[in-house]
Amino acid sequence: MLRGGRERLRPILMTAITILVGLVPIAVQRPALAGMYYYSMALVIMGGLVVSTFLTTLLLPTAATLAEDSFAAGGW
Repeated sequence: MLRGGRERLRPILMTAITILVGLVPIAVQRPALAGMYYYSMALVIMGGLVVSTFLTTLLLPTAATLAEDSFAAGGW
């Protein structure tokens, strides 16, 4: 679990940061197309990306490790 986390952390963070940086101009400039504003969509995507990155990199491996340890100890 630790080795896999070390190997995958950098690509996951690089992808998430690239998308976040790409959405910053939309969130800051608040552009409109045909009278519709898209900055709220950019903010929602950015928030979802931050939450999902956190869950994928920290919570999911922790839950998998705890479940694996619980099964190995005969707790279930």
